[in-house]
Amino acid sequence: EELVEEVTKKVRDEAVPVTFDRHVYFLNFSQFDRQSPTYINLVRHPIDKAASRFYYRLITPNPHNPDLESAPTLKPQKSGTGSFDQCVQSGDPQCTYMTGQKYDLTIPYFCGQEEWCMTLNDQRSLTRAKANVERYFPVVGILEELNATLALLEDRLPYFFRGLQKIYFQDLMGTVARVSEIT
Repeated sequence: EELVEEVTKKVRDEAVPVTFDRHVYFLNFSQFDRQSPTYINLVRHPIDKAASRFYYRLITPNPHNPDLESAPTLKPQKSGTGSFDQCVQSGDPQCTYMTGQKYDLTIPYFCGQEEWCMTLNDQRSLTRAKANVERYFPVVGILEELNATLALLEDRLPYFFRGLQKIYFQDLMGTVARVSEIT
């Protein structure tokens, strides 16, 4: 409820379009008698996401995300424990996902705050997530298809994203190219 109030206050106080960028499981604002925001999300391939988290835990002393208080946390990996592939092949719990267990994966970001939304392969959570995507998310992009995602954002939500591709490709990527040339 605190997050709903924080977002509502921010939108009310600003006279321009506002973005709120945070890892948070879906919140149904109407349950709090508030207008729903325009939800968007960017997802990545599940294996790439799992590998990224594995390597993130290697270099991050405390990877717990305070925005996800109810999400289970795994203890950080010790340095030198090998690759993600080795972790999966060895059956290490850090890299093994079992039906019925709770995980901070993609579904809760679309399903919601209920504990069962984190349960792997729970049919209720998948059904709820699909319904929420259809109702509340005009765009769900795919990280591996970033160019198409940027075009879709600009097309579906021009109020927020008009000129996005130009900014990304000319301004941001141009800066990266110039820095690369210097170094």
